[in-house]
Amino acid sequence: MRMAVPGESLWELARQGQITRPMVEAAGSEFHRAHQRWNRYLGGLWSHGNAGMENVIYDGASGRARLVDFELVHDRNLDARERQADDLVAFLIDLARLSSDEQWADWAIAFLRAYGGDRRVIAEVRRGLVAPRGLARIWWGVRAGFQGRRIRVRLENLRNALTQELAALDELPDEQAGDTEKKFADATDQGGLQGSGSGNAQEAANEDKAALAKAKGAWDEREGEDALDEAVGAGKGREGPGEEGKRAKSIDRVKARHGRDWDED
Repeated sequence: MRMAVPGESLWELARQGQITRPMVEAAGSEFHRAHQRWNRYLGGLWSHGNAGMENVIYDGASGRARLVDFELVHDRNLDARERQADDLVAFLIDLARLSSDEQWADWAIAFLRAYGGDRRVIAEVRRGLVAPRGLARIWWGVRAGFQGRRIRVRLENLRNALTQELAALDELPDEQAGDTEKKFADATDQGGLQGSGSGNAQEAANEDKAALAKAKGAWDEREGEDALDEAVGAGKGREGPGEEGKRAKSIDRVKARHGRDWDED
C-alpha cells in the first residue's frame, strides 16, 4: 500500500503565491540529507533525476520538505557531483520561473546555503546555470516555461554571485574545510576574493574567469537569437500589404547588429 506524503508540492504553493523562504530552505536541507545516501544502482551517492519543485513536498505541520517521484534516474556513468548539481539546477530553474524579482536572488542563495557548502557540487551548479545548446535546449525551454530570456538573466546573475561566494570559500583557512555548511553560509560576510598567494586559489580564480568569458560569449549569441525570434514573430497574424517586408527589414537589422549570418543555423 502506497502511503501519501503529507503536505503540498512547492510548485503548487508557488503558483498560489504561498511559498516562503523557510519552505525553500527546507527544500535545500532535504536535498542535502538525501544526497548523503549511498545508492547501489548508481554506485555512489544518490541523486533524484527529476528534482523540480513539483517533486518537493512541504509539510507545514513539521516544517519539513520531502522528495517524491523517483521514476526517472540519472545516467549512472555520470559523476555523483554532476548528478547532484543537476538536481539543484532543476529546482533553481523552477524557482527562477515562479519567484518574484524581489524573492529570486535572496531565495536562490538561501536554498544553496541550506543545502550546504560542498564547493565541488556548488561549482558544478554554477556551470549548470547556462542554457544548453542543441536538442537539450528544447527540454530546458520546457522546464523554463518558455521564458528563456527572463530565466537566463536570473541564472546569469546567480552565476556571478556564486563565483564570488566560491572565491570567498577558497580564502578560508584549511581547518574550516570540514565545516562546509558554515563556510558557504559565511562566505559573503567574509568578503570577496583577496590575494593569498595560494596556487589552488589562483587556479580557481583563473577557472572562474575562463568560465565567465565563455558564458559571456554564449550570452551574446543567445541574445542575438532572442532578438531574431522577436523580429520573426513581429507582425505574425497581421493582414495587409507591406507587413512581410517590414519583418524582413527587422530581421536584417538584427543580423547586422549581431554580426552573424543567422540563416546558416
